Amino acid sequence: MPEYLQIDIAGNTVTVHRDPEQQRYRSIQTYEQSDTIGPLYLPGAQLAIASLFTTDP
Repeated sequence: MPEYLQIDIAGNTVTVHRDPEQQRYRSIQTYEQSDTIGPLYLPGAQLAIASLFTTDP
C-alpha cells in the first residue's frame, strides 16, 4: 500500500505513512488539526485535517 493514513481521534491528528519498503514505511509524518494534506494519487485534492474531527460533545 503506497500510502496509509492513521487517524488519532483522541489526539486530533493524522499520521501519514508513505514510501513502503520491506514491510515498513520510510516516510512517516504527523499532521495537526490546522494542517492540510494532499493524497499522493489524487493530485490537486486537499484534505483539511480539522474536517475529520467534530467539536460536538
